[in-house]
Amino acid sequence: MEKTRREFMKTIGGATLGAGFLLAGSHKIAQAWSNTEIPVYKAKPNTIIPLPLWTVEAPVQGIFTYLVDIGKLSKLAGYVWYIKGPEMKILVDAGDTPADMQAHGFPAVPYRAGAELDADPITPGLAKLGLTTKDIDIVILTQLHFDHCALANLFTNAKFVVQREELQSALYSPPTAQIPFYNKKFFENLDFHVIEGDTKVTDGVWVIYTPGHTPGGQSVVVDTPKGRVVIAGLCTIQLNFEPPEPYSAIWPVITPGIHSDVEQSYKSLLRIKTIADTPVAPHDIKWSQVESIG
Repeated sequence: MEKTRREFMKTIGGATLGAGFLLAGSHKIAQAWSNTEIPVYKAKPNTIIPLPLWTVEAPVQGIFTYLVDIGKLSKLAGYVWYIKGPEMKILVDAGDTPADMQAHGFPAVPYRAGAELDADPITPGLAKLGLTTKDIDIVILTQLHFDHCALANLFTNAKFVVQREELQSALYSPPTAQIPFYNKKFFENLDFHVIEGDTKVTDGVWVIYTPGHTPGGQSVVVDTPKGRVVIAGLCTIQLNFEPPEPYSAIWPVITPGIHSDVEQSYKSLLRIKTIADTPVAPHDIKWSQVESIG
């Protein structure tokens, strides 16, 4: 198995390792990338636009909050996030349909009233911004769980940014992870740009390595006129970053209940909370009520 992993990482897309990251294939924007430390905040003309795809209302809060308030009713949402900026057209994650969510055991319904369960929920949201799926230059995949990448093949002109460890784990993880969370058909033919660690994407946009929910999870740092926003790559709601009393006296953050490594998850959430003016939990319903962030 180890030999197979090594051979794969040597051959994917004709990739070569260098300059601190793995570049898979060729792309017109490849030279924009550099492995770098995240600088201090500086206001940039970037805005994040949440595009809600589906919602779930179920007694599942404890799944997100490490069994805190187990069984409590919670309303959740799934999103993709458009980063509106002066340069490239960037989307964070590639979402899933309510029908596929239901197939995985989550009672999701479409966010858009009247939409079919199996209808593409991303295209209508992009259309309101004057965009199509073909316009997207980059899709940053925070992780490769099905609900973050199932519709990736809609973006035929995009380069897909993923951490090396995440791609390797998704392809070669044991059946206990493969069956419920990873589905190779969603990502095995994508045009990947494989990176390692914290990496600059464009002016005011970086990815940071935040493992723990998945082995190679990453989060997206966006400097906006109103502060630094971080879209978390861990399965969280806002309570993970803002623990209620009495837990706030014990924990600065609550570890996500679904994780590959509990200690990594905790440290990743702490890192996000430390550097973000606004941490964005990717399954919190509140972001469906705002037009933009930043």
